[in-house]
Amino acid sequence: LPISGFTFFYVLIGAYLFEYSPKIFSSKLINLLAILIVAAARGAYAFYVYPAGISRLDYSSPFTAILAVLIFSLFKNVKAEMNGSLWRLDRLCFAVYLVHPLFINFAYKYLKLSPVHFGKAAILSSLVFFLIFSVLSFFASWVLNRITVLKKYVL
Repeated sequence: LPISGFTFFYVLIGAYLFEYSPKIFSSKLINLLAILIVAAARGAYAFYVYPAGISRLDYSSPFTAILAVLIFSLFKNVKAEMNGSLWRLDRLCFAVYLVHPLFINFAYKYLKLSPVHFGKAAILSSLVFFLIFSVLSFFASWVLNRITVLKKYVL
């Protein structure tokens, strides 16, 4: 059980934001603009301090923490209809969480391919990798949810 480091921070900040909702995060428009600004700053940092900039943008990075807080705040009060598209997508997320490391590890370890291999285009390649991993993970989740036993007892 991790009791220190970024994991503990994310659990605490998530619980705090869920319970108290500070006023600064109440405007969806301001949250969205802040996400864009922080993401641009993160990208600029990675680009101008390459290659050291890329390695400093992990889960313990202030950029990552701020983005996580902003994204959580943006989606915190979104209400989904029980039969709507957003709800059906939501039902796939747990399996996406479970299977996405398989695709990432396959690309990094077996194909020996990662965004860092693209040099100064690492920012763009990170976005492409994100999109590919997301699509593959949601598709795998959709397939796994078609298996009755898995859907009932695991997913």
